[in-house]
Amino acid sequence: EAIEGPQVSKRYSLNPGCRLIILASMNDSVFGGVFSLNADLRSRFDELRVDYPGAEDERKILMALCPYAEGAFVEKAIQLAKESRTETFDTSLSTRDLVKLLQNTRKLGAAEMSLQMIANKFEASERSTIADRIKALFRVAVK
Repeated sequence: EAIEGPQVSKRYSLNPGCRLIILASMNDSVFGGVFSLNADLRSRFDELRVDYPGAEDERKILMALCPYAEGAFVEKAIQLAKESRTETFDTSLSTRDLVKLLQNTRKLGAAEMSLQMIANKFEASERSTIADRIKALFRVAVK
């Protein structure tokens, strides 16, 4: 009938006959400090696993959220993300990471620091590999 959000001091009412579906997400277990839901809690939810968008859909998302971004830079970012989503890496770049890359590149006026931030998402054992891929794609050296 109604849900209340005490954290935001708002009450939301549904129209008669309407249904409410609540969606939530959980980061992969590779993120530090994140633990799997226990069986009791998992039994209360239906799970749906969603893969990353394809390159064309990801391009549309990025261009919609960052219309100022240069097309060639976007293509390189998508390629880097695609490569990070293989079994070579434990960490993978999300579409959100790519949006941050594009936004930070615009804010900072140069890609070097933004690409370093991307490389820093990876543990030391993977950082040299992602740094090599960044250098090959963007012609920018990161540590």
